[in-house]
Amino acid sequence: WLQIAVGIPFTAFTELCIIPCALTLLYSFARLKDAGACFDSHLPESAAARAASVPGEGPTVVVLVHGNKFNECQWAYGRILMHARFPHLHFVTVNYFSGFMRRNHTAETATIEGCSRIVAGQVRDQLAARGLANPARVIMQGHSLGGVVSTYIAERLAKEFSLPVTDVISWSAPLRGSALLGWAKKQDFLRSLPLDQGIERDFCPQSSKLAELQRAIATSDVTYFSLTGSCDPLVRPDSALIPGHPSAVIHHVGHYNIKVSTRAWAHVLAHLEDRLAAAPAPSPVGEEAPVAGQAAAAPGAPGDPAAAARPAAAAVPLAVSGRPPPPLA
Repeated sequence: WLQIAVGIPFTAFTELCIIPCALTLLYSFARLKDAGACFDSHLPESAAARAASVPGEGPTVVVLVHGNKFNECQWAYGRILMHARFPHLHFVTVNYFSGFMRRNHTAETATIEGCSRIVAGQVRDQLAARGLANPARVIMQGHSLGGVVSTYIAERLAKEFSLPVTDVISWSAPLRGSALLGWAKKQDFLRSLPLDQGIERDFCPQSSKLAELQRAIATSDVTYFSLTGSCDPLVRPDSALIPGHPSAVIHHVGHYNIKVSTRAWAHVLAHLEDRLAAAPAPSPVGEEAPVAGQAAAAPGAPGDPAAAARPAAAAVPLAVSGRPPPPLA
């Protein structure tokens, strides 16, 4: 009861205070988004990222996918943290609604598959434009709808778009649907809302698309890391967390302010650090995999001490990290 009495007012306060600040940031990029541009297309690659791109070896790319009715600026805070921790990685953000808080989806974004194809196409085009057309490893990271889109790409579209996805990090993604949306659709006084139009159909708990994704995840060799807030009314933990894979529940945060939660990012950064150190990147799509027992290329810049410390027989399959998440402060 104490957690409820303190947690709910605290969550409401942070949602009401942080979201307006985030929306202000989003609005500052509204015209850029309407032009169909992406933030990364205006940023030069870091020196460390360029140095890590050894000729003949593909880079490691982290793709960031925003949620419903938002744009890529949703990742502004996380980009600062990830660039500081992993300067040798290449980051790609997408903007698949081409606008700011668009009210309605277009025909192309009216389904999970439609959104996923747009995102996969944008990622492929950005990588080609930046000279990263043959990545060795792609790590998808998405919030809410973006988490579902990232999962769909990993399980259904990766080969088609030549994206060797090895990991997916999902933030408050309704992988089993939104119970709140399912409840709202049954209420007569809410029938005027567009709850059964476009992509909302795919997010009901009985969605066939989500059931298909669950079956794909159960037999997938992709490593998933899922996290959600304990005070998220839109996507409950039983929908956002994936059994059998690393996960984290962040106390006293909700659906939106989890993206600026230092505790949440501590979990994600620790997971990324473990995954990048635990296993080598696979060969780029279309090339042969390294022979078992052969020394693997370092995931970071040349001369990376972590790579030098690994034994020569480091070519092991990707595995879930056994390192416990950092304690919640």
